[in-house]
Amino acid sequence: MMATCFPGVLNPFCRQPICISSCSDQVALATSSSLVYLYSFSNQTFSFLTKFSPHSKSLSCMIFHPTIPNLLVTGGAPNSRIVLWSIDGKTVQKQATFNLQRRPNALVWLSDEELIIGDEHGNIYRWSKTDQKLNKFINQSLSEKQNDEVQLFSIANRQKFILAVAFKSGLIYICHVDLEKNQLNSLHKLSPDTPNSICCSIQFAHVDCSLERSTLLYISYGYGCIKVCDYTNGKILGQLMLIKQTKNMNMHDLRSKTYYPLAWIDSDTLLTGNIDGHLIKIDVRHSSHLEKSLFNVTPPVSGGKPVFAIVIKDGKTLFTYSYNRKLCVYELPSLTLINSLVSIPGSINAIQACPLQTSCIALGVDTGNIGVLDLSSANTPSLSFLWQSIPADVCHLAWHTVREGRIAYSTRMGHVALYDTLTGRSRVVYDWKYTQPGSPTNVLWGPLIPSFTEDRTLAILYSIGDGKLHRWDSPEKNCLPADLTALVNESSTSSILNAAFSDDQKYISVICSDSTLLIRSCPSLSSVHRLSINCLPTILQYHPRYLLSSVDVSSKQYWLAVNNKHNIRVIDTAESNSCILKDLQGHTGDIECLAWSPSIDYLLASGSQDKTIRLWNVETGSPLNIYIEHSDAILSLIFSSSDSNYILSGSRDQSLHIWHIEQQTQSSDQALPTNTIDEEEEIEMNNNSGSKKRHTKPRPNRAEREKKRAAKTTTNEMNGEQNGGLASSTNSTMNELNSLAYRLLWPSETDRQSISDLSSLPDKTCLIERIKQQNLNDFIYHLLYWSGEYAQLSAELCQGKLTSSPHLFFWMTILNSSNEIQSLYDRTFNWISENNENHMLEFITMMVKAKRTQELLEYLINNDHIETSLLLAILLECIDQIRDRISNSTPIEETL
Repeated sequence: MMATCFPGVLNPFCRQPICISSCSDQVALATSSSLVYLYSFSNQTFSFLTKFSPHSKSLSCMIFHPTIPNLLVTGGAPNSRIVLWSIDGKTVQKQATFNLQRRPNALVWLSDEELIIGDEHGNIYRWSKTDQKLNKFINQSLSEKQNDEVQLFSIANRQKFILAVAFKSGLIYICHVDLEKNQLNSLHKLSPDTPNSICCSIQFAHVDCSLERSTLLYISYGYGCIKVCDYTNGKILGQLMLIKQTKNMNMHDLRSKTYYPLAWIDSDTLLTGNIDGHLIKIDVRHSSHLEKSLFNVTPPVSGGKPVFAIVIKDGKTLFTYSYNRKLCVYELPSLTLINSLVSIPGSINAIQACPLQTSCIALGVDTGNIGVLDLSSANTPSLSFLWQSIPADVCHLAWHTVREGRIAYSTRMGHVALYDTLTGRSRVVYDWKYTQPGSPTNVLWGPLIPSFTEDRTLAILYSIGDGKLHRWDSPEKNCLPADLTALVNESSTSSILNAAFSDDQKYISVICSDSTLLIRSCPSLSSVHRLSINCLPTILQYHPRYLLSSVDVSSKQYWLAVNNKHNIRVIDTAESNSCILKDLQGHTGDIECLAWSPSIDYLLASGSQDKTIRLWNVETGSPLNIYIEHSDAILSLIFSSSDSNYILSGSRDQSLHIWHIEQQTQSSDQALPTNTIDEEEEIEMNNNSGSKKRHTKPRPNRAEREKKRAAKTTTNEMNGEQNGGLASSTNSTMNELNSLAYRLLWPSETDRQSISDLSSLPDKTCLIERIKQQNLNDFIYHLLYWSGEYAQLSAELCQGKLTSSPHLFFWMTILNSSNEIQSLYDRTFNWISENNENHMLEFITMMVKAKRTQELLEYLINNDHIETSLLLAILLECIDQIRDRISNSTPIEETL
């Protein structure tokens, strides 16, 4: 096994998502998360170098220099910036940078010194590497349509300074580039057959082709047509249809919008892909009669998914990428697969090793995917996603300890289910589900408890959620879990946060919301210890094997690692007096995952929101190594069971890293680098927005916010019990309101990771209909008022169950519009504003009545109540007021 990295999904909207350097062994991959992954491909093997974010918002195009090794050019947002990067191994340094007026969309090197750039408004620029100057061509706008976006460039191989420019409208211009006069001389214009026919790729004649074909170029269109054109006279000499056109086919059909890339195999053969995932060879020896044939590679390029990227290097190596999220590398001309690299379709929430097959690792991804990583290969590990039809995020995984191939998982919607990796299907999906946000918090296999006999051949599924511990006795769809909370938890006022079985399954440890650790023996559930740990951990990790005490070899120590915000607490659960062994400090963000080494007793790994992984010596309490390659929070972590010298980590940056523990990327006493925007870029961003400079931290995704809300609710419940029940209701009220708003905005959960995509929001009419269908008790009155449904609100109040005088008085004040009670209304408004922590719903309603909409939305967004702000903005028809705020504060995340 070797250290490597599996990247995120490649970005199909980036020009050249796969960039191959023609003068070095470097490969650059542009992902949907705006990260560029750099690999070295030599000896038929990918070696991960590094990854970086060239642009803080989006990456639209990139290209290597044709003759200078390790020089990469990228273009993107914000500030419509072009950046030249110098790559030296794992070090990436900015060499030059300049800004355009609009976002760059296409790049091509006209020569070793001249870079041609096209932007989203149809402008074309040239940048000279010699004098570092950017110039706009005099007749830079070629297209007849205003703001026609430049899609791509292509340079003639046999003639100098002949350039083909494709626009979004489908128009293609063939030009001669006059550098002395700084202008583009248009030779011919090629119009599309039908409106909105997008040009996918353009290839000029091969550099080694015959003389009679040296003036030809080949164009592929999105509706499956390949055309041959002579650029000296602009005539179409022939065409080839890759798909069969039918009378009923329209241009909005998926088959009419497939991307058909082109690449030269040799001087007589072009290569492209089709919608079914096949590679197609095109014989171009007869321009008026192109011939196509299937390019039979073994195994197939994609599982029936369209191919959108094809790159051939030196005529010997073929790189392909398709919508099955797999980068394949084939050797030419033998057409044999020599390597592959699978992309991760989302954030990796869980990583679990199979206890029966140590080289098998399961991954749970937040886009509803379960993947299996095979580490048995001596070279590159192989990754495959076995099932991709889970209707919600996969949060937790647990392999069956006895039955091979069976794995339990939980989803963000509260479901607990089983999946069989051998048959490739989900055998059991329970109808019953958890309702509290963030539940279930864990799934695990263990012995039958409570029981009078011990059976090691039996494994029972347990889950923790809604503050309870449940046991699933029957693998039937309609079965209900048994509630074991009363048997495990001694207090009726506290809830269960998490639980874990010891490695030998003799003990179960339970964390409760009153900061107590309950340790019970299995299978009898008799009490062993009750320890106060003064924290509310969400992670429990038992040491994978018991340790023999150095004092008394007959006594066994059971070490348990838990998280305490930024710190780690190691607890000896076998000792009742001095239970806390160490507090490990060093992380600057909340800890998300912990993992013990299976072979080295004192070795513990931790992953945090500070984007680092730390390796700890538990005996000394000091960090050994710090790994910093991830660009976002670490969500999952595990030591390899087959080789404990390797660590596997999954992150919100949609990558999977395999580390060697001796690979020290940062010494423990050095200051950690921060992934921040350049000062110049930040100033320009603020100037462009016209707003004051303010600090905005990255907004966590939906899963993270649910977890935090659940933790806040639990903390408030605990504080309320300690203070006689006089806790503030703000957190619980707003948590419930945000969850309600989320269900109303996205009831089907299809857009659960796309809060920043406001196009997926319902309109006001649809939202009001959803509200009327709900049975929401007191919430319905406020929602009806926000919707402007005053008549139905009055009817609901008259026949409702409101018996409290303050509530009736409040609604009488709200609905009465006479001037006689204005002073009384003002007093009520002032009192609620001063006490809005205890009357949040009333505060929002009063702000709506006072027409202080902008102030209210700012308050909700600044306090992280995004779902409620979206709900209000739709009902009050002012969604445009928060569009920029939502887009800037919420990262765009990968969806299905």
